[in-house]
Amino acid sequence: MVTPEQIELSRRIQQFFTGDLEASVKFETNFPGVEKHLLRAQIQRISSGTQVRLFSFIFLVLIYCFCTDRTEKLF
Repeated sequence: MVTPEQIELSRRIQQFFTGDLEASVKFETNFPGVEKHLLRAQIQRISSGTQVRLFSFIFLVLIYCFCTDRTEKLF
C-alpha cells in the first residue's frame, strides 16, 4: 500500500534504484519506507498519468470526429 506522503515525496526524489528492495532511501527528508515503497510510488504515479492522458486523447478524438462528421474514417 502506498501512502499519499510517499507519492508526494517520490516526485522530488531523483536517484537510481539499487535493485535491493529492502535498501533505505537516502534523501534530504526521511522517506517513510524502503526502496520497494519508492518503486511502487513511482509506478503508481506513471500509471495514473498514463490513464488520464489516454482517456483525454480518446475523448478529444471522438469529439473531433463527431463534430466534423468524420465517423466513417474512425470505424
